[in-house]
Amino acid sequence: MRHSTARVIAAIASHEVPLQQWPKLLPFLHSVMTSPVAAQREIGIFILFTVLEEVMDTLESHITQFFQLFAQLLNDPESLEVRITTCK
Repeated sequence: MRHSTARVIAAIASHEVPLQQWPKLLPFLHSVMTSPVAAQREIGIFILFTVLEEVMDTLESHITQFFQLFAQLLNDPESLEVRITTCK
């Protein structure tokens, strides 16, 4: 269910992000991916993974921020899923 929801969010983002119509998406995902709750980090990184598959070209200006976030997530102390999805 979580992965299906992430795919729907990515589909919407593929239309809205290039038009700059969803400015709160990345700040929201950042807050979820830095949550103290592992399950939230897991879904947050998977949503970002699916969004990047759709609109990476549009988000190139955020690449430095993504790398900083990925460095944190690669060392997630609680969730192997977070670490694996970050690698993808």
